[in-house]
Amino acid sequence: MSGDLQDVQFFVMTPGDYEDTETLLNNHFFRRNPLSVAAKQLSVESFSPQLVVDIKKCLASGVSIGARANGAKTLAGVFLNSSLSVDEISTKYTVNLDTSCIVYRVLEMLSTGEQVFNDMKVQRVLDLFTLCVHEDFERRGLARTLLEKSLLLAKEQGHQAACVQTTNSITEKICVPLGFHTVKSLDLTTVSDDLGIDLSLLGGTRLVKAMIKLL
Repeated sequence: MSGDLQDVQFFVMTPGDYEDTETLLNNHFFRRNPLSVAAKQLSVESFSPQLVVDIKKCLASGVSIGARANGAKTLAGVFLNSSLSVDEISTKYTVNLDTSCIVYRVLEMLSTGEQVFNDMKVQRVLDLFTLCVHEDFERRGLARTLLEKSLLLAKEQGHQAACVQTTNSITEKICVPLGFHTVKSLDLTTVSDDLGIDLSLLGGTRLVKAMIKLL
């Protein structure tokens, strides 16, 4: 039933959740994310080593939210987030960029730069990095709840804005009703040849976006 999450417990994630997080992503994220499929990067191991660094940074940030079914070890879902200054967010994908990682190159192209945040007088930003829901918990409002709890926690900790790079339609669909607006977009058909993206595997996803919300 949509919105029925009484059997799910939410918690702030820690570095000790890494192995469970990697298992969830390998089983329920990469093969369902259109850009990962089109880039043929279908596991944590097939990405850049930087992905492991970024996941661990999110888990240590104190702003990542996880969900488990009551009494279960397996994760029902996660929203991996990190806390960044404006300077950090403008260089996140340009510093130590692994040019062999297609997904990271797309994210680098979507980077907004610091001016958009300076114009809003923002100093601390919640970077919404990766959303993943276990297939057994789909269509129950879990993705939206993970986002809502992430935003609430970030606001309580003094973040002034949240940003997300949407590489799939699900993330965009839950962000827009909560007040996110697009500040940058990229048509993947314009970079597919240069990056080696197989457009036939993208499904209906062609436009990826960077979106922001003030908290």
